[in-house]
Amino acid sequence: MTESSGKNENLKNEILFNIRLLDAAMKNFYQNLEDARKIGIKNEYSFNELYIMDSLPSRFARISDILTQKILKELIEYLGEEIYSFIGRAKFAEKIGFVNSASILIEIRSLREDIIHEYADPTYVHVIHQVIALSDPLIEAVKKTKEYIRKNLADKS
Repeated sequence: MTESSGKNENLKNEILFNIRLLDAAMKNFYQNLEDARKIGIKNEYSFNELYIMDSLPSRFARISDILTQKILKELIEYLGEEIYSFIGRAKFAEKIGFVNSASILIEIRSLREDIIHEYADPTYVHVIHQVIALSDPLIEAVKKTKEYIRKNLADKS
């Protein structure tokens, strides 16, 4: 085994491991999102509603991180591409069909940054609303990414 093929095998294993992490994170996210959609978009939430709604942004951020900061970065390296900026990675994701538009992945990443920095903000409700709005594009990106990896990595040694 050459050094290059060994490195690619390690990257492939990391990608597949991170897909399993993503699957686990998605299970919790799906249930939380379903509960949040039942509650709906409001300007104010009861204590019990906020208890449900409050965990949604952190789950969204975790999925965004696994997808964009782990899997996408590793896949780009695995494929031999040299893309170092997030905008470049988003454009690559669009090019190979993970998202319809790079801008949606950039918007998801921007919201992730808002989530990380706004936990103490009393107007945090707007972040919850954005998470609900961007959940479907994130879910679609996850599905398309997993499908690409299943077709192009998982079956190859």
